[in-house]
Amino acid sequence: MDSHDCDALPVRGQGREGSYSFPSARFSDTQEIMWMSITDTQKKRGRPATGVTPHQGIRMPAELLAAVEEWRDDQVEPKPSRAEAIRQILSEHLKVKGYLK
Repeated sequence: MDSHDCDALPVRGQGREGSYSFPSARFSDTQEIMWMSITDTQKKRGRPATGVTPHQGIRMPAELLAAVEEWRDDQVEPKPSRAEAIRQILSEHLKVKGYLK
């Protein structure tokens, strides 16, 4: 008997002649299919990106923030968000100075 011939192994605990066990998965042809059926995709960590431009966090003194808020109050509805207000103020300033077209 070949060591890989599983069809000729008797069932454990049964003394009757002619009772055979199922072939072991170790020697089965389905072993290649078994590892392909399980997919392991790693989850991405952190919050997903919300925009296409990189985030720039800034610190500003209270009086500068108050001036930005005052500028926002002077705008027509819908009022821009604080971030949009800072972008608009900065782009207007850079256009006046000739750094931005």
